[in-house]
Amino acid sequence: MQYSNEELAQKIQAGQVGFMPLLWEQVQAFVRQQAARWFRAWQSSRPSLEFDDLYQCGYIAMSEAVKTYQADKGMTFIGWLSNYLRTEFAREIGCRTEKQRQDPLSHAVSLDAPTG
Repeated sequence: MQYSNEELAQKIQAGQVGFMPLLWEQVQAFVRQQAARWFRAWQSSRPSLEFDDLYQCGYIAMSEAVKTYQADKGMTFIGWLSNYLRTEFAREIGCRTEKQRQDPLSHAVSLDAPTG
């Protein structure tokens, strides 16, 4: 039987975690496409960036997206997943949001650092 991504997400949320590999099988082409986009966009400024690292982040993003997906909100699972992919890819690349850059803790110095 063929399940939609949304149905699989609901089954997994209901405790049927055996459906995770099937959901991954259905979304991995999208994950690969998005990882390739990010890789092409960032490879020149991040020479150590590996496509496989981004692709593997996609599974983490899918796992996190499944936990919070709500079918009754009207968004497709792929749409919901894309938000999590952006977050995971940005984390892997080392990007920070403006809010993160403005956070005083981002510029804090260790109390163990030598003075002067």
